[in-house]
Amino acid sequence: MNFAFYNPTRVYFGAGSLARLGEVAAGLGKKALVVTGGDSVKRSGVFDRAIESLKAANIDFAECAGVEPNPQIASVARGVATVRGEGCDVIVALGGGSAMDASKVIAAAALYDGDPWNLIAHGQENRHIPTSALPVITVPTMAATGSEMNSGAEYANRVGN
Repeated sequence: MNFAFYNPTRVYFGAGSLARLGEVAAGLGKKALVVTGGDSVKRSGVFDRAIESLKAANIDFAECAGVEPNPQIASVARGVATVRGEGCDVIVALGGGSAMDASKVIAAAALYDGDPWNLIAHGQENRHIPTSALPVITVPTMAATGSEMNSGAEYANRVGN
């Protein structure tokens, strides 16, 4: 099978890479929305190290914590409200696939005036294909879905909206 593959993703890999988060974020914005799932990212110390790096680069932050597995649209809406209310201009997904997937939709929905569900509801009459999004930095804390390397997002359903 012949095909062309274009994946404009920059990857920083190796020991100490998390310390570069602030440097990378500073090239994209001034205030980050840090999106996390469960508490393991805090218990492991990854959250504190990430925040330390952001602060060292003079990047302010707001938090959207508790994104559930197979994120609900309510979590996306909460993230969008935080981005808009806090003036965030870059998204940092810190955790597993759910934090990363939610972050991708938050980044697009923050620049869209309609219902965020329209960005992901396949086959829906109101489906909206985003043409812009805030920059997203993904910091995977586990090897699993590969969500850090693609533009797709997985959602359970519209529950909670």
